[in-house]
Amino acid sequence: MQIHIIQTRSELNTLEPEWQQLLAESTVNSLFMTWEWVSAWLDSATPMTVNELFVITIRDGQGKLRAIAPFYKTRFRLLKLIPLTVLRILGDEGTGGEYPAMIIDREHQSTVLACLIETLRTNQKHWHLIWLARMSGWDGFSDALAAQLAQSGLACRQRPRSFSYFPLPSDFTDFEQNLSSNRRQQFRRQAKKIHASGDIEITACRSESELPADLQILFDLHGARRELLGDAGTFKRKPQQVDFYRLFTRLALTNNWLWLYALRQNGQVRAIQLGYVRNGVFYQIQEGFDPDFLPGAGNVLRMEVIKQCIKNGVTEFDFLGEHTEHKRRWSAVERTGRDMLIGNSSVWAKIVLHKPLWPTGRFLQPVLRTSK
Repeated sequence: MQIHIIQTRSELNTLEPEWQQLLAESTVNSLFMTWEWVSAWLDSATPMTVNELFVITIRDGQGKLRAIAPFYKTRFRLLKLIPLTVLRILGDEGTGGEYPAMIIDREHQSTVLACLIETLRTNQKHWHLIWLARMSGWDGFSDALAAQLAQSGLACRQRPRSFSYFPLPSDFTDFEQNLSSNRRQQFRRQAKKIHASGDIEITACRSESELPADLQILFDLHGARRELLGDAGTFKRKPQQVDFYRLFTRLALTNNWLWLYALRQNGQVRAIQLGYVRNGVFYQIQEGFDPDFLPGAGNVLRMEVIKQCIKNGVTEFDFLGEHTEHKRRWSAVERTGRDMLIGNSSVWAKIVLHKPLWPTGRFLQPVLRTSK
């Protein structure tokens, strides 16, 4: 096996064609591991986010790419004093994405994964912890990784994460029948009131010229609703995410992945929903509603999006993280993923894993930089 570590963006860019092919041949072929997602994130990420690339590639004896571990380095402090280097997956922060993973040829996954873990073990001086948050638990990769780690001597701690989705039938009537009778009646009452309120139209963003205005409406309506709940909202708290959305939605539009739908009353947007469709999966990303409009506009819009999904042969509606009562009412079911924290042999990594501490609390916090 040929092992190489990429640490510059220019060298990473040369991987694009092989990245796309390897992703298609892996078990982790989600939207969030595409080259488009990662490159848009790198273009929008601030120096506070990315300290250094640490992308590991593995090729076989003939030079064919078999694995990409798309890591980047970040700095954390333990107890606000001890500096630690933490490896994370490109595109995992400030995007709303889920399911970070290492991209490995499925036919050689066991052998290549063992080689990858050995590479991490022999390069321990470059990192203390590896933080894999919100991993999928149903594609088999995280199970394979956990099994290989158990044999490697690298310490690993895990905790479950909840996700929510529902399979889509081939007929919209079948979907409606999966809802409770109370839910169906509620939707019909809401739709009747909304359609009686004026000229109602549901539109989809189809051109790049429409995109900036539609995105700004999404940011504004999402923020207006969150403010009523006493929260500034994602887009005000995370300006990097706004930059990422603006970059990635253009790429998604070019690839026919973008599903940005709006419900308009007399031309005014009252509800808006952003999602992406790729490989038969609809990913529900973000939404916004006019708090001054009739209740249920978001429900009416989502029902239309589901109808369009079924019409276009989409087979899965992915609500992403957390399985809530709201999602359950849409006939969603829970599935379980995991967070994984891997440590090297240093005393500080052992302390973090023994306590246990996670990179989401006050004892282990990121160090923010202001320049590269």
